[in-house]
Amino acid sequence: MIFTIISILSLIGLLSYYIIFSRIKISSFDIDNSSFNKPVSIVVCAKNELENLKKHVPSWLSQSYSDFEIIIINDESTDGSCEFLTLLAEGNKKIKVIHIDKTKEPNMDLVLLKGKRYALRKGVLAAKNNYLLFTDADCFPQSKYWITEMTKAFSDEHIEIVLAYSPYIKEKGFLNKCIQLETLLTAFHYFGLANLGLPYMGVGRNIAYKKSVFNDELFIKSNLSISGDDDLIVQQLVSQKNTAYITSYNSRMMSIPKTKIKNYITQKKRHLRAGLSYSIKIKLILNFFPVFLLLFIISTCFLFFHGFLVAFSLFTLHSLAVFFLIRKSVLVKC
Repeated sequence: MIFTIISILSLIGLLSYYIIFSRIKISSFDIDNSSFNKPVSIVVCAKNELENLKKHVPSWLSQSYSDFEIIIINDESTDGSCEFLTLLAEGNKKIKVIHIDKTKEPNMDLVLLKGKRYALRKGVLAAKNNYLLFTDADCFPQSKYWITEMTKAFSDEHIEIVLAYSPYIKEKGFLNKCIQLETLLTAFHYFGLANLGLPYMGVGRNIAYKKSVFNDELFIKSNLSISGDDDLIVQQLVSQKNTAYITSYNSRMMSIPKTKIKNYITQKKRHLRAGLSYSIKIKLILNFFPVFLLLFIISTCFLFFHGFLVAFSLFTLHSLAVFFLIRKSVLVKC
């Protein structure tokens, strides 16, 4: 009896999450009646990303948008990126390259910024436009209308941050399947909560900001965490009133997945450390989902040996919920 009760209660908990996930929309604003055409700066940090830069710069330049620049910050690369980027900037007026030299930085608090925060700060300072799009060197837009789609939310003057989706390229192998599932579940959570008015994170490889939200204090404060992840800057800025989200096909930035388990684990450790800085409310919401799922799996497996029909019914109900609620989500369909 106890396992039946646990299984039913955990299923109810899971269903509540699935309903939240299923209500994620194409955007949190009226995308069809929103337009924006002010100048935009794309900010890209690159550390030893020569091959990715060669492959992806053309896709950034080919954007169908009237006025934009690309700020590429060479974060002390040693792979020939410096020479390549210098020649690239000489041949294209849309590209501005910043070569980092921390020995010339007078503020030691800024020199000690973790991860790519120092490079991001340099990119923000170098941007001439008031609207910024952040991405990474190993990413490319799924559409030539990426800038157009990502900036539509700024037609509302109250919006300062736009969260977006950045899936990984599908490849063969078990690791890639794990990456795809983990990325989708993460997106379900941060878009689902943003849809409820509880934005708490975004992915640094596909996010837009108003330049006015940034200052040195923000970067230094975010540096107090043990992690150097982009999340920690987002956490200090997002609120229900200043944040919008978009999940449409044209707004997506594709990313190259890790191919080695060791690299993937290192990346996940960094993300988990960033999660330690989430508010207690967000931590509880995020942690209840795996708890419900684990309890449901364990209790239902036990019931298969002691009450097959009950277990089969609960398992079938869960499968139908996933099929009708999750499979039809905008994150899966687009």
